[in-house]
Parts: sequence; C-alpha cells; structure tokens
Amino acid sequence: MGRRYKECIGQLHGFTNKVIQEKKSLLAGTSRTTDKSSDEDSSIGYLSDKLR
Repeated sequence: MGRRYKECIGQLHGFTNKVIQEKKSLLAGTSRTTDKSSDEDSSIGYLSDKLR
C-alpha cells in the first residue's frame, strides 16, 4: 500500500471512530433523560431559541 492510501485510511478511521463515539454519547444521554420530550419540533424550537 502506498503512503497516501495509508494516510487516507487513517483519517477515515479517525473520523469514523469520532462519529461513533459522538453517537454513543448521544444515545447514552438520551436514555438517561426519559422524562424529557423527544419531540423533534420541540427540539428544533429549543435549539433555535438558544441560537438567538
């Protein structure tokens, strides 16, 4: 394998692992807070209010 190929694969694995960890932490966070509404519209409204 070439050097550029190895570098690209390394970057891809790093990005993939980062995304997997973020998804796991999001899932762990949402499973603990079952009393909050998981309605998508309210989440979008909440985020848009925070960004103002």
